[in-house]
Amino acid sequence: MKWNNFSLMIILLFCCVDTGQACSLDELQQLALANRQVVEKYKASLERENKNVTLARSGYYPSLDASYMANLLDEATAFEAKENSVTSGAVKWNLFSGFSDMYGVRSAKLRRDAEQYKLQSIEQ
Repeated sequence: MKWNNFSLMIILLFCCVDTGQACSLDELQQLALANRQVVEKYKASLERENKNVTLARSGYYPSLDASYMANLLDEATAFEAKENSVTSGAVKWNLFSGFSDMYGVRSAKLRRDAEQYKLQSIEQ
């Protein structure tokens, strides 16, 4: 029996096609997006803006300050010993220090939203 080119192509086509690996359009789009460096750059920028929002909120978090000071005099006096030390600590909680904190947080959130929209546009 003589094989012609058309029947050989049909056999090769059925051998090469694997129906178990069929992908939907959404899976193909996600695969294409995962391999683009531009998308990774925008994702990194979005992560940086998320950290900036946390940093902008840091003015509202409590802070703990501790200090230790040691003094050594050449000689003791009637009022002070030759060696003395002072330990101090303070806990501060800035609930509101003007509109700058509030507007700083709002500005950071808006910049984060802008980066989110940029990422969505590049993905589209």
